[in-house]
Amino acid sequence: MVINVLGRKAIILIPILYLKNNKKTLTVLIVFLSIIFLPWLAIFISYRILNAPLTFYSIVLDQDNNPVQGVEVRATIRGWTPLVFLNPFAAIHDKTIFRKTDNFGRFSVKGYYGRNFFFSPYAYNQSERSFQKDGYEYLEGDQSTFFWILPKSDKNYIKPDRNSPTIFRMRKFEELSHLLSRDELDKTFSPATNEHLRFCDVIKNIQFAPDKKLDNGGRPLFCDFSIHCEWEELYNRWKITVASGDEKGGIQIRNDKLYTAPENGYKPSIVFYVTKNSNNAVSIFLNDSRDGYSEREMVGYRKTSRDKYYFYLRSRDCELYSRVAMRVPSLRNGMLSLYYDITTNPYAGQRSLELEPNISYELKRALDKEIKDAFAKDPNAIIPPPTPEMFKMPDSQIPQIMAERQRLISK
Repeated sequence: MVINVLGRKAIILIPILYLKNNKKTLTVLIVFLSIIFLPWLAIFISYRILNAPLTFYSIVLDQDNNPVQGVEVRATIRGWTPLVFLNPFAAIHDKTIFRKTDNFGRFSVKGYYGRNFFFSPYAYNQSERSFQKDGYEYLEGDQSTFFWILPKSDKNYIKPDRNSPTIFRMRKFEELSHLLSRDELDKTFSPATNEHLRFCDVIKNIQFAPDKKLDNGGRPLFCDFSIHCEWEELYNRWKITVASGDEKGGIQIRNDKLYTAPENGYKPSIVFYVTKNSNNAVSIFLNDSRDGYSEREMVGYRKTSRDKYYFYLRSRDCELYSRVAMRVPSLRNGMLSLYYDITTNPYAGQRSLELEPNISYELKRALDKEIKDAFAKDPNAIIPPPTPEMFKMPDSQIPQIMAERQRLISK
């Protein structure tokens, strides 16, 4: 044992004594070690200076402020890497981290360095979206999904506070149904022309001129709602009237995107005005009979072209319910451009506007054909809505089920 201890000391002391007596060799060794280690030490210190430690506390709530447990959370931390001094093109590094909300809907992120931290709830690839749970979808709100770790002066700088976590929201799906939808219908109106009236058929999802009675296939068109635009030169503004297409129908406007159409509160038409204010920005005013047809700022208007406001439509004798999401109109050189999306529940009296997300392509195509054929024969066709079991059945059973449904519709 004594020999072992002496041997270890000898291994340490002999090189030290040798270097002490050979200053030239010691100098060479120090220079060599400095060349090897000092740059890495400088890189490590710079990395810690360029980045900052991340501490983030959050909670996920639903639309009713209830915590949502079991949400799969995916986030990205972006920061400078030590390679910034060796290769500027490889200076930025993204690190993806994963968390899962607990029984109280909470999650936290600690122990990482970076400059910013962000979530991607609307990633094109669904598997890469930041908040995922069956039966829920991310609910867009005023909460930013991008945060700065540095600099601290930024308004979105993360201020870690366990007692006041950052709130994200997910919406729990309501009653699911098969829906018809059409995105980005548009029409431009000019003050110099008289073509200021357009009709829309929510089953065929097309807009058409008043004098057009048949679609391209020779089948009758039905006016579910109309848009009438009138240029008022005296006030330098557009007057827009959105109305139900028949006397038994109705329309109303709401602030929010609803997934169940309102049961009551419909009226024949809604009038609003579009003009430009002193800052050359589009202003929208609502003409509402409840306050004596006085003009007031449009409900839910946020002054950005991507924002939408929502009309809810009830049409036809069979009571079809639709949601019309209209973007803020565009005004250029006096020309008025309207852009809107239509979502319709084609089943009589069904107010659900919640699209079944897991419907197969084959089933969707079969249901769409069933709807088009039925309404081509009768504009007030009554079709039995698909059952929840239909959305889960294999494609091989679709022809048999659709044949049985066709027999029911024929009766």
